Amino acid sequence: MRTRQAAIDMCRAAIPGLAAVCAALALANCAPCSAQAVAILTEASGAYRIQVAGRAVPAELPMAIERNAVLTLDPGARLVLAYTVGGWIFELQGAGRFRVLPQGVEGDAGEGKSRPRRRNLAADLRALHIRADQPTVQASVPMRGIGRVQLQARGPLGRHTSQESPVVCWADLGRNWSYRLRLIDVQGAVVYEAETQASSLALPPLRDLRPGSPYIWELVASAAYRQSLQAAGEFQRIDPQVERRLRSAASRVGADATDGLLYRIARAQQGLADEPADDCSSGVSVKAGAAR
Repeated sequence: MRTRQAAIDMCRAAIPGLAAVCAALALANCAPCSAQAVAILTEASGAYRIQVAGRAVPAELPMAIERNAVLTLDPGARLVLAYTVGGWIFELQGAGRFRVLPQGVEGDAGEGKSRPRRRNLAADLRALHIRADQPTVQASVPMRGIGRVQLQARGPLGRHTSQESPVVCWADLGRNWSYRLRLIDVQGAVVYEAETQASSLALPPLRDLRPGSPYIWELVASAAYRQSLQAAGEFQRIDPQVERRLRSAASRVGADATDGLLYRIARAQQGLADEPADDCSSGVSVKAGAAR
């Protein structure tokens, strides 16, 4: 994770002599630098309140919990926090008031006050290095080939596992159109090419592609009167070691809600879709315009 000082140093290199400005820019534009998230809220029920720096904050699941946050639980309320770096799961029961610290959760002492219960995070989940500052289950997917809405195609985008067999499909433009699909590697070499008059083509299986290296699929539709349209998308196969860790974690995630949510977060942080499926039935659409 990028630190505030690293952001300042990068800025100084680009803008010599403006250290104060760089520091201000780092604070304003580097949310993970200023955030001090130490845990992830993974389960919540009942009535409770979360305060950060004396201000009440709305809760959501999953949610990054910053250090020194105060959690107040009414009787019967329950919260679960995952410390993914330290490797602990804390379960809090109301009534009680708790403070979130870097090394764990501390409860207010006193008669009738509930104390936090701690268990170890599963080793397979800890090995995935889940970041507490980005607890999302929606992967960020890069887009390429956006333009006028004339050719709409579906195909692989973002990161994928070696078990997938990607397909590119599109809306048929009519019998006068033919389609050429190419797969291009990071060096610009065409590693696969095919033509059809149908409305879909399979790409090579991901197990045959180089891990961690971006690939671009390019679809060009051509008509008899030489008009052409195109769409494109970028994707890559994830690192094999990360894929093995994900498979191992998946095989051990049972009915526990926190373990299941952490696994989904780990997939999203690796750029993988929450639930992998056939791109042609539920993939991300790429809409493109006239080819140059």
